[in-house]
Amino acid sequence: AAIAALERAVDINPCSARAQSSLGWALAWFGRAETAIAPLDRAFRLSPYDPLLWTFFLYRSSAHFFLGDYRQSLQDAQRAEHLKGDEFWPHLAQAVCLQALGMDDEAKAACNKARDLDPELNVSRVKLLIGTMHNDYAGPWFKAIKLAGLPDE
Repeated sequence: AAIAALERAVDINPCSARAQSSLGWALAWFGRAETAIAPLDRAFRLSPYDPLLWTFFLYRSSAHFFLGDYRQSLQDAQRAEHLKGDEFWPHLAQAVCLQALGMDDEAKAACNKARDLDPELNVSRVKLLIGTMHNDYAGPWFKAIKLAGLPDE
């Protein structure tokens, strides 16, 4: 239902960067990462200075991660951090990418940065926030943040 509503929003206003980015995120969230990149790319073109640009990068980073493109995912997560370094999400996104790339020490450092920003951050809390994500995508993501050192509780 969310995807259908967002597709309708894009049909009504194809120039809405927020509708495009939200559609991309919903597609990735519900297991359709291969179709998520195009609306996210449109969001960047429509609003390259958007105040929420960091979320566009974060959403695209997630889609690339789900597709197994860890290097592109890392680049987008780093761009999100550059724009909004005071949020823990870009750091966690980097941690999962770095872990997937076998860069264990760097992954732990990124995870520690996320925890510095939110000392109560743990796997259980993240599962409350994104635990309804498509199972095929959530499993590897949670495995990576655990390996990067995020505590269970």
